[in-house]
Amino acid sequence: MTNGTDTRGSVMELTDVVREYHVGGQAVRALDGISLALTGGEFASVVGPSGAGKSTLLHLLGALDSPDSGSIRFGGNEIGTLGDEQQSEFRRHQVGFIFQFFNLLPTMSAWENVAIPKLLDGVRMSKAKPEALALLDMVGLGNRTDHRPAELSGGQMQRVAVARA
Repeated sequence: MTNGTDTRGSVMELTDVVREYHVGGQAVRALDGISLALTGGEFASVVGPSGAGKSTLLHLLGALDSPDSGSIRFGGNEIGTLGDEQQSEFRRHQVGFIFQFFNLLPTMSAWENVAIPKLLDGVRMSKAKPEALALLDMVGLGNRTDHRPAELSGGQMQRVAVARA
């Protein structure tokens, strides 16, 4: 499968990617030779029936999993064969996730939830807070920065997750 676009200048490129799972002694091929190129600034949708491999594809794109064969390149660098620590670095610096249930920490304020990736990188709280506040302002939550997730609507929690990503 390919999106049919010119792959020059691609940011993310998959070539002949295969991912199999073993269930009850049988191999289930979730992805079977997928080739795809996504260019920066491009929007793409992943649609299909349950069991079609949508989540598997997204896990591979985000370096949450590795392919059994094939190549996954981001910015010209192979990410499909990264070790656990390198995958974590890639996710922290190159990819942002917005989970279905947002995965916000309930005891932390909106700005603290947004600041988590910076804090994990060793950035001091005094430097991380202004950046987090600016990101929350960009998503229209400048007036909710000190609220915890339980004090936010579903849409507001989603925007906190977008700011964190």
